[in-house]
Amino acid sequence: GDYESRLLGAEQSNTSFLYDEAFILKLYRKIETGNNPDAELVRMLTEKARFPNVPGFAGSLEFKHSGKRKVDLAILQQFVPNQGDGWSLAVNQTGRFFERIITQQPIVPELVSESTDDIFPARNWGTGFVDMLGDFFAELITILGQRTGEMHRALASNKKDREFSPEKFSLLYQRSVYQSIRTQIRQSLRLLDKRRRYLSADARKLADQVLDSHSKLLRVASSVSSKKIDARKIRTHGDYHLGQVLFTGKDFTIIDFEGEPAHPISERRIKRSPLRDLAGMVRSFHYAAHAGLLQSPSIRPEDREDLVPWADLWSEYLGNLYIDAYRETVSGEDFIPRNAEDFRNLFKGFLLEKATYEIGYELNNRPDWVMIPLTGVLQILDVTTTGTTRSETQ
Repeated sequence: GDYESRLLGAEQSNTSFLYDEAFILKLYRKIETGNNPDAELVRMLTEKARFPNVPGFAGSLEFKHSGKRKVDLAILQQFVPNQGDGWSLAVNQTGRFFERIITQQPIVPELVSESTDDIFPARNWGTGFVDMLGDFFAELITILGQRTGEMHRALASNKKDREFSPEKFSLLYQRSVYQSIRTQIRQSLRLLDKRRRYLSADARKLADQVLDSHSKLLRVASSVSSKKIDARKIRTHGDYHLGQVLFTGKDFTIIDFEGEPAHPISERRIKRSPLRDLAGMVRSFHYAAHAGLLQSPSIRPEDREDLVPWADLWSEYLGNLYIDAYRETVSGEDFIPRNAEDFRNLFKGFLLEKATYEIGYELNNRPDWVMIPLTGVLQILDVTTTGTTRSETQ
């Protein structure tokens, strides 16, 4: 039959049309030869893996020049009714959380004796903190962790097709991960040093702490290649954060599998550790907490400073919930390290790569926001913002 269409808007890398709340046609504006991972992965997840939490693949538009490789021009997918993306949901939830903190003035959850296998330090959260966070939202983050694990299981399920079959880690791969993280740290810190004099006094204080932590950052990064890790590389989402999940009211649908649009297709189709996706999402929690703090109209500027530690705690608690749900979902799978210390080292390495990338991004685009990744780096290093290290084992 005939479908009414309307333009949904143009993004950096595509333009989308909605057809009668039934289908979405996404036109790729960055055209390259080879399989666009978005069309390739969504088709595989729909037709082979039968993964229900993506908008179903309904067709694609390709161009083939005689004797040349094909070019993906567009993908047609089922439309999933939703209440917006995970980012707007999370920022909205932080606003409520901060209002409860201001009203109730609770005690900060104290550190308890910590295991070095933890991603974040163990705390005595107590029921009060969980009440202020909201049961419903905590439950949703647990569901998101499950869906992320199910997505990776589905992406790793096609063992016969060499484009999708998982591949064992090698020390060579681990070294390349380390080199990529090290390069990112050095580039971002060089830029931070150059721009620090233009930053606000508060941001400059954080910048100095990060700059002073240079050798510690490299030490965390080097742990990804210090010994052979037993895990596998798989096809991954490639650009995973809260903006890439749609909230349906009780569940999440995962969208936009094209990877980072600035990178060439050949690079976006590479198999990687799925923990890289996981790190992208956990960094997104930290961003949502601090963006909520910066943008909430009901928070007075004089209250903001007192709420910064609470923003960190919000993202720390949700990060733990999310990772626990993920690990439970992928338990027994060979694409994640079974050894807890290997998991932690690799995950922290990817977290650091993402957070240091964000420093460079914010310095170039939104200098007022650079405090977010600066506090993120210090949180990953487990350094309190007064400059003391909570534990040298971290």
